[in-house]
Amino acid sequence: MSFKSNINEAYTNYKGIDKPDYKRHDLTAYTDFLELMSLFSNSDGVTRGDFQDRLFGTDDYDKAEIRDKDEIFVNNIFEKAIQRSVLYSDNYPFYIEKNQSEILRLKNGLNDSRKLYLLLLVCSNLNIFNSFQNLLTSEFEKLSAITLKDFLPKNAVVKEFGENSDYRGNTITKITNLANDAGLKLNDEEIEDISPYNSKEKGCDIFSWINFDDSNKNKLVFITQCTCQKIFESKLSEVNRFAEYFNFYKKEPIQLFFIPFSYVNREKKFENTNKFIKDYLYFERFRIITTCKSLNFSEFQASKIIDELIEYQENYIE
Repeated sequence: MSFKSNINEAYTNYKGIDKPDYKRHDLTAYTDFLELMSLFSNSDGVTRGDFQDRLFGTDDYDKAEIRDKDEIFVNNIFEKAIQRSVLYSDNYPFYIEKNQSEILRLKNGLNDSRKLYLLLLVCSNLNIFNSFQNLLTSEFEKLSAITLKDFLPKNAVVKEFGENSDYRGNTITKITNLANDAGLKLNDEEIEDISPYNSKEKGCDIFSWINFDDSNKNKLVFITQCTCQKIFESKLSEVNRFAEYFNFYKKEPIQLFFIPFSYVNREKKFENTNKFIKDYLYFERFRIITTCKSLNFSEFQASKIIDELIEYQENYIE
């Protein structure tokens, strides 16, 4: 399919959602959908009334208590967007215009950090942008690697091992060459269980380590998994599986997990903490945006998608 066809398919998917099927308590997902409405509306923006009509329809309510319940729900989502505007500050690509009614609008003159926010928003909603899924997941891995390089000290080595792998050959060859580069010993018993026909192994999208000036194999190693799946918890165990291919000396690897979703609240703490199990270091939307400083957004293939979405306009306000 052509780029234009893929864009049109994304528009069709978006317009076909009369009401997102998120759980009612998942305000994070609903706030993302509100932002997508604002993005698609371009300069017009979205009012509370627009959003309520999208979620619950335009028919008159039979019971006042149901209307009041829906209004409170919509107000809570708008309040979360306001909290994001404070949390992300200048990196937030939207603003709240307070007129007769509050309107969430897309800012003019979007810089790289604001476009990065939009890219992460799009990556968080692959059900709408499934025509670009392969590109977006690959670009998210690339973005995660850049963020990790900015996070780690300058003497760290960062190797991509997923869709954009720095290594070629079957899985055994890739892992063997990776171990040689990192100065690590392999767990031969686990390596022997890998099929020679396997060219891709789950559990590691980025492998990095910090070198010392000695030849000791005792070092800090980071195994990173990246995913745009909404139920990302199901992939956490894959990192442990990949770590078993190595015999680490005196220090087990640090496990990192990158997701495009926004899970930091106004107190700058994780929300929905039941999703985050221990022994992992997590990078979600806020941490990625505030850590990734060396990004040149125009170098991303997905920048074309974001630029196209910025130009698109769907009218909500009469």
